[in-house]
Amino acid sequence: PQEPGAGETDRLNFVLKSPQPNSSWSRTRWLPVARELGQAPFAAAATDEGRPAMERIRAVEVLTEVFGGPDPATMKALTAARSAPVRARTAWAMGRMNPESPAEIITTFLNDPEPLVNRFALEALITTRDRSLLDRALPKVAMALSSPDPSVRAAAVHLIVRFSPEQRKQLGGLLEHSPVSRVCMALGELERNAAFHEQGVEIAMRVLQDSTADLNDVADALRLLQLALGDVGPKSGVPGMFESYTARADLSGRDALPDHVRSVLADRFPFDHERCDRECIRIFAMLGSADSALISKLHSGITPQTTPAEDIHRLAALARMSGQRTEKESVATAEALVNLDHKIRQMGLNQDSNWDERVGELYAELSRRDQSVPTLIAGRPGFGLPGHVLFLSAIPADRQEQAVAGFARQVAADPGFEWNDEVVAAFGRSSNPEYPALLRSQIDNLSVQDAVLRVLTENPQPADRPLILRGLESYQTETIARCIGALLKLPKNNDAAEQYLLLKSAGRLMHDEAEFRVREQVMRLLENNTGRDFGFVYGAAGYRLQADALLRCEDVLTQRYPGYSPPLEGGDAAQHVLSALSKVAWSDGNAESGRLLFSKFACTRCHSGRTALGPDLHGVTKRFSQRDLFIAIVDPNRDVSARYQTTSVETKAGKVYSGLVVYESVDGILIRDADHKTFRIESSEIESITRRRASLMPNGLLRNVSRQDLADLNAYLQTL
Repeated sequence: PQEPGAGETDRLNFVLKSPQPNSSWSRTRWLPVARELGQAPFAAAATDEGRPAMERIRAVEVLTEVFGGPDPATMKALTAARSAPVRARTAWAMGRMNPESPAEIITTFLNDPEPLVNRFALEALITTRDRSLLDRALPKVAMALSSPDPSVRAAAVHLIVRFSPEQRKQLGGLLEHSPVSRVCMALGELERNAAFHEQGVEIAMRVLQDSTADLNDVADALRLLQLALGDVGPKSGVPGMFESYTARADLSGRDALPDHVRSVLADRFPFDHERCDRECIRIFAMLGSADSALISKLHSGITPQTTPAEDIHRLAALARMSGQRTEKESVATAEALVNLDHKIRQMGLNQDSNWDERVGELYAELSRRDQSVPTLIAGRPGFGLPGHVLFLSAIPADRQEQAVAGFARQVAADPGFEWNDEVVAAFGRSSNPEYPALLRSQIDNLSVQDAVLRVLTENPQPADRPLILRGLESYQTETIARCIGALLKLPKNNDAAEQYLLLKSAGRLMHDEAEFRVREQVMRLLENNTGRDFGFVYGAAGYRLQADALLRCEDVLTQRYPGYSPPLEGGDAAQHVLSALSKVAWSDGNAESGRLLFSKFACTRCHSGRTALGPDLHGVTKRFSQRDLFIAIVDPNRDVSARYQTTSVETKAGKVYSGLVVYESVDGILIRDADHKTFRIESSEIESITRRRASLMPNGLLRNVSRQDLADLNAYLQTL
């Protein structure tokens, strides 16, 4: 941006034309100049009819923020400004200069012929405590409640809460005898209402029963009806999914009234008006229904063109309805649920971190209303996307194989299928002899490697020994324990690589009691394989480093396998990758291949999607040099931001939870681990909290990649 000139006019223009004036960087430039100029130049600019309206508006804003507002003479001149936006900003300024008692001149703006000015004048009165000023404004507020401009009506509605009961009574007497103005009046009176309000229902119904009413007025009446039913919001015993679909008022004993409302709305629905239809559907959910015809109407609005949000809205209402479903409607419900994930993919939408929980609640309620839905879901042609695992829990046992076959079809059709732990578990439960091979093919997919090993170690086979050994390098203690247990069931093996892997695993298991217990299993296996005693101390007394015992074990292995060299680890492996960077043909990188690698290395679990734990990687290649970026990948612990450092919480019961802090307060802490499991630990249960300069991201991530892999991964990162 240019520097201000030396003359007053240049400096004034510099202030009035400063870009993004409310940003801190901009304020540091224009604010000192404005203070040096003083109030007079800005007052002159604000009243200068020859200046562009935007500059005059900015002059009013500077006068208000820096100098306490325009002086009386300037204010009077601005009430006659030819520009409606300038007059509107002047009304805004009056509300900021003295919020509790704006100047009497505010009533001039209430009489303005422009709706924009009326709206700002009404908003300026919202903070006032001056009862006499509100008394004088009553006739104008009454007119505003009947205004054809929705923003003026909305401003008047929000102002009603400032009126005393007597003033509200007077306002009611001034209103035109039209249902619309009565609706607006009631909207203002019922804001923040959580009780049933029969009069509000009656006022709303007068508009809703009028087939000639403007649909914008109908939308206001629907909102009033929601308020009269206590509005929506959190309610004890109501799942989070339905907080926006449940009336907070107690409607028991009022059966006749809801029946009448349902009947009128069902006859008029759909309105073919987005807002009316959306809020009418919400009211259907609030009231519930057994109307089969209404169920059919709601289903008809779910089409291939509707968005997931629109579909969920209708499904939520259907979940609150007890009417009998036809077979066609049951199939439509199942298809709508299955298609949610397909539509999200097609439209490139993001999902909230609570998606699974909320949609799970929706699915459970729909299944309760229609018990055929889980059975039908398993056979839908599009079933089998990763997100569909949340539907498995309710699918009957005799349809589970059919459901898993759906996942198999999707895996075969999509080379980039994004596996998750639940999909692996589903294949693991299947009796189909083809699926174990499918799971073994995913052992290099770090995003599900632990889940695959969980299945393979349940009934370990000698042929799976190399895969089980891969699990010894897992960062999940439970996985290591399972793999050790599996190795103990398999025939004894004296292979050098296996013994060194066991030793390496033992050296990493030293952070808490759970790891110490697994380390004991590792050391017993090593002593059994080598026939040697390393002086390792078992039991609680050995829950410490025991470096001497591990060194003795290493000496034994060195003597036993003199020609064996363990693979590069830690810094050596990282240096091996970095030394290859200069030899990579970066221009040959394929972004799609890189995307598949990104998923295979489990990067998507922490750096994208609704459960992201790590930093957002969008634009990462613009923030880091190529070398620095790959250094961060191969050596994640080198420079860990405080936000992403690992926190370990030990409880008084001896449990240890490690991960990232999601939320922390005096009452407790929320920890999310590398498996995306979230744990809440109450303050009273915490023994100690330790923060380490370590990342949840595993070391050696690129240990076995080719130069082409590096080029592909780089090409994909450049697309973010």
